[in-house]
Amino acid sequence: MTKLRRLLWEKRMSQVKLAREAEMSSTNLSDALCGRMTFHPAWRRKVSAVLGVEESILFDEKGKLLADLESS
Repeated sequence: MTKLRRLLWEKRMSQVKLAREAEMSSTNLSDALCGRMTFHPAWRRKVSAVLGVEESILFDEKGKLLADLESS
């Protein structure tokens, strides 16, 4: 599980709601969550802002999602 998925679960927020609030398409969000694409810098800023966390909590410098070590 990634830190982003865990945070969505903790906040009881759907991918659709996150996409809407971050002003990105739900298809792009889904593709990025599944690893088919990386999060562009603007997406990282918007997603982090919506969730109220720093980008570095969720993403590496290339835009890939960070694993949640607590869920292992």
